[in-house]
Amino acid sequence: MQVCWNPNTSCNSGGFTEFLNVEDQRLPNVHRGLKTGLETVFLHAEIRCCGIMTRIYKRLHSNICRFTGVLQTAYCEIKRKVFYCGFTFVELLVLIVIVGTLAAIAVPVGSDHIEKARIARAIGEIRGLENDIIAYEVNNETMPETLNDVGRGTLKDPWGNSYEYLKIAGASVPAPDHGGGGSIMNQVRKDRFLVPVNSDYDLYSKGKDGKSQTPFNSSEGRDDIVRANDGGYVGLASEF
Repeated sequence: MQVCWNPNTSCNSGGFTEFLNVEDQRLPNVHRGLKTGLETVFLHAEIRCCGIMTRIYKRLHSNICRFTGVLQTAYCEIKRKVFYCGFTFVELLVLIVIVGTLAAIAVPVGSDHIEKARIARAIGEIRGLENDIIAYEVNNETMPETLNDVGRGTLKDPWGNSYEYLKIAGASVPAPDHGGGGSIMNQVRKDRFLVPVNSDYDLYSKGKDGKSQTPFNSSEGRDDIVRANDGGYVGLASEF
């Protein structure tokens, strides 16, 4: 029997493979030795790998436990301070200052938005009254004497006051609730140059203060929501 010991040479086209497969009494010992050696190497590698993984796991577990302990300690301290010890005077003072500052900022901003919404609503209602007056004029060939004629005499502005209406065109006597006496021109709304702002009728809300004077630039007339330029403008008197 011929045996090839050099795996790079060829014997009967077998090479190293035939060396492993050849039937010889010595070869089973070689196989067993090789197998035992490989098993020993893999066993040591597995043991080493398991040891590394065990150390990594223990370190991670230790860090997690330490972090959990810190969180639990902080929670217990906060709970003890808030529910058992309460706040100190300085802490309460700081809290009051913060709340007061936020309130001082938020309240004016909220009030401003509310006031703008009311002004917008008043403008919309005055535009609606204009349409009612136009419809009345078309049907009756004359403008109404009061808002009661168009069925809107009980309408209130956003501040709870009645809308003011004054017929100018074709008026022969002062309208009710406008002072009476004298010429109608003494009762019409006027701009800062004291020039009448309408030639057909005045229609306005007295605004937030519920007071009014005929000039737009007067102290009590600046916040009125007015109709001017015969309906070309509806808005704050102070912005006309």
